[in-house]
Amino acid sequence: MHQIQKLLQKFLLSNFFILACAPVNAQITPDNTLGTEASRLNPNVLINGAPGDKIEGGAVRGSNLFHSFSEFNLDDGERVYFGNPSGVENILTRVTGGNASNIFGTLGVDGTANLFLMNPNGILFGSNARLDVRGSFLGTTANSFVFPNGVFSAKNPQAPPLLTISVPFGLGFGSQPGGITSQGNQLGINDSTLALIGGEIALDNSVLFANNGQVQLGAVGGNTTVGLNVNGSELNFSLAEASRSPIALTRSAVFTDGDSAIKLIGGQINLNNSSLFNQNGGSISFDATGLSLDSNSLIGITTEGATKAGDIQIQVSDAVALANSSKILSNSGDSATGNGGDISINAKAIAITGDGISENSSIISTFTSGQGNGGNLTLNATDSININGGFVSIATDGAGNAGNLTVQAGNAVNVTDTGTLSLFSNGSGSTGDLRIETGTLRIQNADAPGGVAALANRSGRVGSISIQARDAVEVINSLINAQVAVGSAGRAGDITINTQRVNLKDGGNVITSTFSNTNAGNIVIRASESVDISGVSPSNSLQITKVSSATATGATGNSGNITIETPRLTLSQAGAVSATSVQSQGNAGNINIRAKDVELNGFVAVPKEDVPEQFQLSVNGLLFHSELNSQVIGSNADVQGGTITIDTERLRLSNGAQVNTSIVLGRGQGGNLVVRAIDSIDITGTGGKRNDGSFAPSGLFTELQTGGIGSGGTISVETGHLNMSNGGQISASTFNQGNAGDIAIRAAQIDLRGENTFIITTVEREARGNGGNLNIISDRLTLGDGTEVSSSTFGRGNGGNLTVNADQLELFGLAGLFSAVAPGANGNGGKLSVTGNQLIVRDGASVDSSTFGQGQAGDLTVNIEDLVEIVGSSSDGQVSSGIFATTIGSGNAGDLSIRTQRFSVRNGGKVSVATGPDSTGQGGNLTINASDGVEVVGFSMIIDSKAFYPLAAKVRGKPEISPSIPRVSMSKIKV
Repeated sequence: MHQIQKLLQKFLLSNFFILACAPVNAQITPDNTLGTEASRLNPNVLINGAPGDKIEGGAVRGSNLFHSFSEFNLDDGERVYFGNPSGVENILTRVTGGNASNIFGTLGVDGTANLFLMNPNGILFGSNARLDVRGSFLGTTANSFVFPNGVFSAKNPQAPPLLTISVPFGLGFGSQPGGITSQGNQLGINDSTLALIGGEIALDNSVLFANNGQVQLGAVGGNTTVGLNVNGSELNFSLAEASRSPIALTRSAVFTDGDSAIKLIGGQINLNNSSLFNQNGGSISFDATGLSLDSNSLIGITTEGATKAGDIQIQVSDAVALANSSKILSNSGDSATGNGGDISINAKAIAITGDGISENSSIISTFTSGQGNGGNLTLNATDSININGGFVSIATDGAGNAGNLTVQAGNAVNVTDTGTLSLFSNGSGSTGDLRIETGTLRIQNADAPGGVAALANRSGRVGSISIQARDAVEVINSLINAQVAVGSAGRAGDITINTQRVNLKDGGNVITSTFSNTNAGNIVIRASESVDISGVSPSNSLQITKVSSATATGATGNSGNITIETPRLTLSQAGAVSATSVQSQGNAGNINIRAKDVELNGFVAVPKEDVPEQFQLSVNGLLFHSELNSQVIGSNADVQGGTITIDTERLRLSNGAQVNTSIVLGRGQGGNLVVRAIDSIDITGTGGKRNDGSFAPSGLFTELQTGGIGSGGTISVETGHLNMSNGGQISASTFNQGNAGDIAIRAAQIDLRGENTFIITTVEREARGNGGNLNIISDRLTLGDGTEVSSSTFGRGNGGNLTVNADQLELFGLAGLFSAVAPGANGNGGKLSVTGNQLIVRDGASVDSSTFGQGQAGDLTVNIEDLVEIVGSSSDGQVSSGIFATTIGSGNAGDLSIRTQRFSVRNGGKVSVATGPDSTGQGGNLTINASDGVEVVGFSMIIDSKAFYPLAAKVRGKPEISPSIPRVSMSKIKV
């Protein structure tokens, strides 16, 4: 970014090539159109201390002096001056012959009058041409000077109007105006105006300058009248847009200094290796059909003192194009206390082509490096703005504030191939905001530091990025980035996107981040149709596609919040939304999703041979999944993970996609996860194979992972229908030092299908902390095919309580509700409570509270209003359906209490409070209260025994109960 300052300080062209021009013979020939007032040429007159030719005579009308010549040429080295009688303020000269005027010497006024030179056939200023005029100079190829009461014409020469007049108010051009050319010279003026108004205007290896004055170039078409405004030595003109001719500057420069101006009005204006530059107060303006800058061309304004710099205003009806290291710059310099000027460009289309952030790039920028404020920068195109490797920026490197950057295009803004739109604060000054308004914003292949960026590098604040796109925002292998750099005390602004569609893919990123003690900015995305986030960058960076806010290495500031509002949000092929704290003391931000449909799907697996060298650790490859996450990674402080809130009608997670609030590494409190889905939540399938051989599950997770210390967040789910299958999971677990979070689920209907599909809270092995509570409320809960709802401890800590309240509960096919203390665990199991209207357990499913370790199993309580039915066994006959409260370890089993109206155990079903054969723990009490009786049919068992495999009779009719179970209490047993 420091390159910007260097570029802004290189305003002056170092040299200009001078073309040799063939000399012409001096020829100044008065005509006879003025009669007795004809012009006279007096040679060899001492003028300003040197010999020269003096033009006298002419017709005086008020403050105007009129001259008329048939030929008007100056030879190389010749000095020709107009006499300036007392009271004359304007000298108006016409050339009535058929030849152009060739000026190769010095043309001046022996006084302070303004000089007007008119030749319809053309004017050429040669290699040694020079102006010595203290008033203004106007060279024109008009046919006539226009006055209120007549004209002074070169084509129809008459005597000047007799009425006393002050100044002409117009120039009348014929059908084919002659051109004006300046070759290999320096034409300058002081404290007044240098104006060239003709057909085509061409500057070749030339310099035009005005100290405390103006330089004006006007290129007109045929049959045009140009308005003139002459006020003393100040001259201005106006030109209708309808009829204009080209202006070309080749290896040339136009300079002004002080309170002055440069104005160009014409058709197509081309600058080739040429410069227009003003310092200390002046402005530069263009009014043209088109403007092209090529080959290191420059348009620049600067101030170094207390004076405010002027503005650059470009008004073009067609296109503005910058290429090959060309620049438009406004600077408030190191020693300046005055403010920099604004840059305003209005066109149909704007194109900036370059090489990114480098001296060789094409740049449009306002910049301040002192105490003065930088100017605003506005690009406005009715059609499109294309920044193809070009660089557009507002920046501050000092105490002054930078201005605002506004980019407006009716159809599209395209930022491609290292192109950049940028806010940058590298001092104590702050920047303004970046605002983009367009139909479609497309940012493609503009890798960092390209793209759209806002960077706070020191103590100054960087402004916000606001994007209003009528149709779409597309970010492809590029980024929109707001960042607080290492050591900066400034704050990065927010990123706000309002559009119809957002499409991020192939490593496209929207990011806010802080590496310092101030907070990262917030991200707000509102899309009236959809937000799609997918893919991984095809470059060696392996950048996943994401919307992200982070507090990063060494930072103490917090990451920003992320809000996405849209009818449809899709994250696929490793697309992500992330708010994280990474090796930072700052908190992770919150994520708020409000969408009608939310879908997370898929993963990207990168084989080891395709992994760039910088990522090749001891891995078999890299695996990226689609995810929403707010995580703490590597913090040494007690930081807070962010909360993820999803409000939707439908949420679908598949093929390894995850929503995750976890403490991955370091200290912290896991963020909460809240999902409210009016219609449904579908969680299904697994993703790619991980390095440990397992497959990444789809699901909702809040975890205190292996390297984490603290506590996990909670998971809260509310929906109409929760569907989980084929490895889908909801998990709140602790793997290290700290408690797992709670899970609360409320759904009208819950269906779980397939192996490794579960809802769990766990204390994992090596963990030291308690498991969270798991609460489920549903009208209908169905678990099948090996699915699991459980609360378990495998480590040093108590398992959480599991509470299920469902009107209809059905478990089948090795599915289960479990509260468990695993082998080797040193903690108690949580209580398992089941409440509802009907409970059906069949085909090998179970409701089980057990201990396999040192801890006590939790009590199991079943309160069912109507019917408890336990039927059969697994399809292979190896596992009985049942309700169990057992101990197989050294810990005691919990009590089992069943209360219902009807209780049926059939076809191999079991109810057991047994202890294992090697268990040293005590079995719990079994209480069954069935108001309409208990039915036990067909090799079924109700067991209360310390023997794990007690004798049990085939029960038909009155059941046989082992005499060793006096604690069994049953009423109204139905046989």
